[in-house]
Amino acid sequence: MTLFSGLWMIVLLFAGIYVLIDAIAHRHRLFALFSVLHVITCYLTVQKMIDIAMNGSLTSRVFGPIAAITVITAVMITIMYIWRTRNVSILSIKEGIDSLSDGLCYYYRDGRVKLVNPAMNSIAKDLIGQSVTDGRVLQDAVAASKDNMVRTNDGSIYRVIVNEKEFLKEPVIEIIASDITDEYAIREKLRERKSYLEHQRRRLMEVNESITDLTIEKEILQAKINIHDDLGKTLVMIRSYYAGTTSKEELLSVFDRGISLMDSPAAVKRQDDYAAVLKAAADVGIKVIINGQLPVSGDDAYVVSAAMRECITNTFRHADGDELTIDVTTNDHRDTVVTFTNNGKPPEGEIKETGGLGHLRVIAGQRGADMTVESSPRFVLKLTLLGVRRYGSFDTKGKYHD
Repeated sequence: MTLFSGLWMIVLLFAGIYVLIDAIAHRHRLFALFSVLHVITCYLTVQKMIDIAMNGSLTSRVFGPIAAITVITAVMITIMYIWRTRNVSILSIKEGIDSLSDGLCYYYRDGRVKLVNPAMNSIAKDLIGQSVTDGRVLQDAVAASKDNMVRTNDGSIYRVIVNEKEFLKEPVIEIIASDITDEYAIREKLRERKSYLEHQRRRLMEVNESITDLTIEKEILQAKINIHDDLGKTLVMIRSYYAGTTSKEELLSVFDRGISLMDSPAAVKRQDDYAAVLKAAADVGIKVIINGQLPVSGDDAYVVSAAMRECITNTFRHADGDELTIDVTTNDHRDTVVTFTNNGKPPEGEIKETGGLGHLRVIAGQRGADMTVESSPRFVLKLTLLGVRRYGSFDTKGKYHD
């Protein structure tokens, strides 16, 4: 029983020392003073028990003081625990900083470290091979990284920010390393997705261009076949006329149909009507805004629909736009002016009329329309449908003459 009492008092002594250290660390002065008195009491009690044990044996009279000291120690530990959970001290802040997953480091301009947490020391070991002892070395290692992002050996990614602060009227350098591993992985996935979508967009543009070229070639071929068939019929009718089996009126009628076939835009049975063009625009995500009344039939409608198709293609392929605006107006000569603009990026230089634009100019010229193209400050395609001036002219007074 004597041995147990002695051991128990030693335990109470060390418990009092622990409470004292904790009170000093949290700068609780009153509690620290009380803890000093408690430690002294425990020490004197242990000394007294040793003396009594050496002169005789411990009696039951010592159990009362031991029980009292035990209760006081338990109360002190409980009070200190409650105080720590309900109050913030400097040590609490230090413990919070040490538990952060992000790295923190503060150092003076000469490199002396003021504060560094375990997370930053762990990052520094991967960057410079040791814990932070000189803040300038760590900052130089961060500056050498790409975009101030560092990768540790465990695969984590940190974005490092360096700022200058003031502590007790003395400048200090602040280094914060934020863990962006998850964000970086998401960004890389988005970058790969964007690259894939860009590749798909280019493929769609190439397919669209191929379809356009094939459509033109098919329509031209069909027109040639129609003309060839009609000329064959004409040759048969000429032979029949000389054989006396066909009248002159029938022969002239065949000639008239052949000439009409070669001169009429209906010979090329294109699918460039407005409905088809607008549907194609919607399929590729191009919004078409029409201000005014478009021509509804004849050569003018054919030229305008072909221009719409070409401008939609250019807006999608070259300008990276999503909106085509068509303005239909009338000039002083009663000509219809159709202007095409888009909301995409302007051309980088002067536009060369090759491919689709070159073909469109040929179509416009063959059907009596003027075409102009502007590249600065933005792309503008303008069609002037000459109307009655296609067949006559105006004098200086504005009077029309054949």
